[in-house]
Amino acid sequence: MKFTKEVEYAIRYVKILKQHIGKVKRIEDIAKENYLSHTFLERIHLKLKNAGITGSKRGTGGGVFLIKFNTNLYDITTAFDKECKIELYNLGERFNDIFKQTAV
Repeated sequence: MKFTKEVEYAIRYVKILKQHIGKVKRIEDIAKENYLSHTFLERIHLKLKNAGITGSKRGTGGGVFLIKFNTNLYDITTAFDKECKIELYNLGERFNDIFKQTAV
């Protein structure tokens, strides 16, 4: 399956947030540290937030954080494309191997 740039960035974004579980990170810092577009990352965050995957805290010490710790590829993909039809059952054990390599 070929992902859009938006989904690819979302996967990277969730991976980064998983590395900082329990901490609040500023989107500006994440973008700068990982050479990602700040405005594009904000749009991605909003879609993931609406899907219940990430959250944000306003004010001093505010930023973004991961809400759904067991997020998988399907969760991320469907946050951007509600009509996404990933047929996981056809992949069986092979999917588990692929997902371990690209675990979010």
